[in-house]
Amino acid sequence: MVHLWHREVMHWKCAQKGRKKLRRSLTSRQFEQFVATERGMLVRLAMNILHHPEDADDAVAEALCKAWERREQLRSPDKMRSWVAKITVNTALSMIQKRKRVELVESMDDYPTTAEPGYPHSGIWHEIESLAEQDRTLVYLYYIYGFSQKEISAILNIPTGTVKSRLYTVRQKLKNCR
Repeated sequence: MVHLWHREVMHWKCAQKGRKKLRRSLTSRQFEQFVATERGMLVRLAMNILHHPEDADDAVAEALCKAWERREQLRSPDKMRSWVAKITVNTALSMIQKRKRVELVESMDDYPTTAEPGYPHSGIWHEIESLAEQDRTLVYLYYIYGFSQKEISAILNIPTGTVKSRLYTVRQKLKNCR
């Protein structure tokens, strides 16, 4: 009798887990709304890493496909923005690695700078563009896209303390460039 009861309880618990998972699952409408509002940010984020519009579009398209396929892994909908941003960053970085493997890396001088000529702060943009890729990504995520240090930590898979110290170091570098 106890064995039968245990089996029924386990069956009920599994059924409840399945229901919770279904409730947490992202609907296609929610995903479409997210893409409509955040796609521009994702493209700019990928562009800051890849420096090529077509590659950035490809990275975002691939990242959004991965996010849709893995939507069951999203634990809470309020973390969706940073979750998809992390997928986008990782996809863009993996594209760079693939590019390096086939030796098709072009120099940064072939790409236009972010700032327009005559813009009062064009010097700072030039300095940001000259930062190491990791530092530049931190600057864009924190100052341009408004991610918190904790979110950046999750996106880049590094400790929050590392994010804080790198941001401090980058600020010091940029202050010294004035």
